[in-house]
Amino acid sequence: MGLTESGQNKILFDDDDSSSKTGQYFWKWRNHDIFCEVRTSADISYSKSRPKVILLHGFGASTTYWRQTMEILQNEGFEVHALDLLGQGRSSKPYCRTRDDGPVKFPYKLYPKDPAVNIAAEEVTSPTSMGKNTNTKINYSINLWANMIDDYARHCCMDEVILMGNSLGSLVALSAATGDFIETPNNIDRENFFGYLAGNHLGEQSRVR
Repeated sequence: MGLTESGQNKILFDDDDSSSKTGQYFWKWRNHDIFCEVRTSADISYSKSRPKVILLHGFGASTTYWRQTMEILQNEGFEVHALDLLGQGRSSKPYCRTRDDGPVKFPYKLYPKDPAVNIAAEEVTSPTSMGKNTNTKINYSINLWANMIDDYARHCCMDEVILMGNSLGSLVALSAATGDFIETPNNIDRENFFGYLAGNHLGEQSRVR
């Protein structure tokens, strides 16, 4: 299995055992490293017929929380993706914005109706360390993490997705599934934009199952 970007396929797995594919890598999102783990079923043809699963951990946890769940879902024929939320686990941990930093700039990337939008992202295979940190200051929120998950699903070209979250992760999953994370300035018509996962009333169907 490979993730696609700009028409290129990039191999994520180093495991030569064809019966069980496991990959760990960093996905570059807004100049931050997001730690991801992907597992696919040995029966690729069966796995392709099923929705992809994205697992979202709770506050202060990481992908490690899902290790047994991932194994079970993989054995049941699902392709499973687990991500460390930005600021947690092995993902980058940018500084938290404070009130003294002034007003928060509109942080969410909006997409027009045309879904064929290219977003900047790249994979780095076989991570051996934590995600790199930058001096960026951000406003941590449910919406920010939901936007991250929406971008990841778009980046992976997922057509059908099951979102599964624990604690904080369940709130992130709900926001991503409904598109509630999309906040627009008053001069932008929100109805002309949509979440990749949530779809909208203009005919973009929800990809969440």
